[in-house]
Amino acid sequence: MLLVGEVDRSALLVRAVARGQHALVDVVGQVVDGIQPVFAASEADAVGRDFYAVRGTRDFDAHGLGAMVTRVDRPFLDRQANVYELDHRWTPNAQLGIRSTVVASEVRTAGGGGARRNIRDSGVQVRIDYDMGEGWRQQLYAVHLGDELQLNDFGFLERNNFNYARYDLARRVTGFAETSPYSAKDWHWALSRRTNDQGLHLADAVAINRRGERRDGGSDFAELAAYSRGHDDLITRGNRAVAMPAKLFAHYQRSRPRQGDSRWEMSGSVRYSAGGLGGIDEGRGAFYVEPTYHVNDRLSFFGGLELVHHGDWLLWRGGNLLGSYRADQIFLNSGAVWVIGDRQELRVRLEAIGLDARARQAWRVAADGEPVAVDEPIPDFALRNLGFQIRYRYELAPLSHLYIAYVRGGELYDEGVRGSGGAAGFDGRGAGRQFSDAFNLRDSEQLLVKLSYRFEI
Repeated sequence: MLLVGEVDRSALLVRAVARGQHALVDVVGQVVDGIQPVFAASEADAVGRDFYAVRGTRDFDAHGLGAMVTRVDRPFLDRQANVYELDHRWTPNAQLGIRSTVVASEVRTAGGGGARRNIRDSGVQVRIDYDMGEGWRQQLYAVHLGDELQLNDFGFLERNNFNYARYDLARRVTGFAETSPYSAKDWHWALSRRTNDQGLHLADAVAINRRGERRDGGSDFAELAAYSRGHDDLITRGNRAVAMPAKLFAHYQRSRPRQGDSRWEMSGSVRYSAGGLGGIDEGRGAFYVEPTYHVNDRLSFFGGLELVHHGDWLLWRGGNLLGSYRADQIFLNSGAVWVIGDRQELRVRLEAIGLDARARQAWRVAADGEPVAVDEPIPDFALRNLGFQIRYRYELAPLSHLYIAYVRGGELYDEGVRGSGGAAGFDGRGAGRQFSDAFNLRDSEQLLVKLSYRFEI
């Protein structure tokens, strides 16, 4: 059942998605005079959810206000989640801008013994931007997320139980000589601190990055960041925070569009991240390259390949047991785009992963958080994954589309002790063999039809 509130002078977008025995229907009201009347959606399924949202905004000369309320009902889980949000924007002059947001969540869910639990918490963020002129800018950003703040029923919150403060100094440089490959560069220097809501120190960090706009129409980005010793309070899923050594991260990426009559464009990146217990010399190295070939302005093919080596990959193995792994991974991301005409297009997408991980060391987390090496067996593991999609889109009318998609995919996870036969099907044949075997997966195969139609009342 869909409930629609005030919709006078509003346009509605109605979508219906059929997928096997599952269906989603939603109604969206268009923004009118700063108010979006309603968003309502219902999943027609035994474990489905009902979504509701309303938002209003009002702008003044130097201020702006906004408020939003969302509600999600999940009968299968006996759970109702409400989120209340208030945001404010203040721009006292052309150089200074202050934005703040306050959010609160209220979740009612089943507890032990049939009792119901009410979980309430809140969060706040503030961002202050100051333009100093001549290309220099400053930003101060702070966020507090309570340890029981819950936003993921409707939106997405990477983590709660978190306090973060960052100071960022930036400078934009232009006016390069005509012979320079760059037309502009943006530099950022940042300092930050992270703790959780109980005051546990997670890490301090310093970072520098530079984004370049190149005269060939492309861009590049480079970043270097160092983290102090601290703690990881998430990896053991509540079974003690782990004391972590210093960390190092480095990244460079480059994109280059088509040049002149060339049919090729290129992009790629290299990364290094040392975030495990092995120190900064035993990190994760990754190389990615993605060429795109344009047959013409309407048809193109692309193929991206990523090779990854983990020198010391730290993973949770249950309770307060951790495992360090040396692993190799191959990732393929390829496809094609064909714009058949002004009203229709065909897209093909293929993704495949092959991963092979070999156990190095088992660790137990002591009472003080220090990881202690132990002589306990932990299994090697391997993973292969495949996703393939053909999607056709036809425009029935402006903002109204018909989608038809064929989807095939699969995943296989194996683990065992290398060289002893291990679990059934595990042989530890390396990432290359796992990658090639991924193309034989066919766990699911579906044909989807989606209709999105806009009308006015």
